[in-house]
Amino acid sequence: MIKRIKLAIEKIGELSKTKPIKIISHFDTDGITSAAIFSRALERWNKKFSLKVVKGLDEEIIKSLPENEILIFLDLASNSLKYLKEKKTQVFIFDHHEVIESIPENVMLINPLLENNEPMSSAAVCYFFAKELSPENKDLATLAVIGMVGDAFEKHLSKDYDLILKDAGTIIRKGLLLYPSTRPLDKALEYSSGMYIPEVTGSYKGVTNAFKNVEVTALFGGISKKIDINSDPKIGYYFSPVIPTKTGTYTMDLKGEINGVTIDVQIPVEDVESTAVLDFPQTSGSSSDQDVTALKNAISSLQREVSSMKDGSGNVNGGAAYDFAIFGLSIAAAAIILAIVALIKRK
Repeated sequence: MIKRIKLAIEKIGELSKTKPIKIISHFDTDGITSAAIFSRALERWNKKFSLKVVKGLDEEIIKSLPENEILIFLDLASNSLKYLKEKKTQVFIFDHHEVIESIPENVMLINPLLENNEPMSSAAVCYFFAKELSPENKDLATLAVIGMVGDAFEKHLSKDYDLILKDAGTIIRKGLLLYPSTRPLDKALEYSSGMYIPEVTGSYKGVTNAFKNVEVTALFGGISKKIDINSDPKIGYYFSPVIPTKTGTYTMDLKGEINGVTIDVQIPVEDVESTAVLDFPQTSGSSSDQDVTALKNAISSLQREVSSMKDGSGNVNGGAAYDFAIFGLSIAAAAIILAIVALIKRK
């Protein structure tokens, strides 16, 4: 593979004298670290280039790529050769995926699977390109290690990876492997077999009791409240059944220990705002104003009716005295309600 990489360096060096370089890389850990390694290597090589990161390749994306630039694909394109052969420009592919199509004349493919090399990530392939280009690029080995872990190659370390790990100064230690995991954090810990954790491995209660020796207090102004911490199904989240009743700044005070580590910290919570900004329909404020207005209008109407009866301009029959009394009581009741609403608003 190193021979192919040296040949690719020669071709890219020659072609880039008259054409700029276009890098297209995959949108995942391996692809992004590959792009970072390759971009930094080209920058130190004083080459003009641009970078595009994509989630995948299809015929339309390939057709849209310029033909007045050198096209370099990282961590993809090994299965898009039938589309790439139509491009009227030189194409380079640094990839590790299986090749199932014939390689066109305008495509140079650097892939460990074609060279009987041990499997490796595209970031590793790009690192060997960068290191072959210049020893100065040895500092990019750490990115290759990240790409390796991103594509789960750390489970099968080869001689090539031993070299990359040495260049990166990486120290290998066995730890708790939770990635990749599609389970919530509590389930991932409970069923983890990579490392035995006393009182946790195989015990849901042990996982959810991670805060059993931690006392949590909610603080607001000069008052406080002890609260419980519960495990949330969302990875890395915990919750407490507390509903803030006042606006302002709240603080969570944590004291105790977790697995022998002393905890004594205060965590500020984002300021609690009034629900009025989200209420719909509004349950206070404008609705009470509408109620007051309606009552005022009712009182005015009643007062007009009473005045009409008093000055004789209205139609008063034998029961006028009774009607007048009812109107007076209605005005008094409305006035009392209006006063109560006003008091509630002031509070």
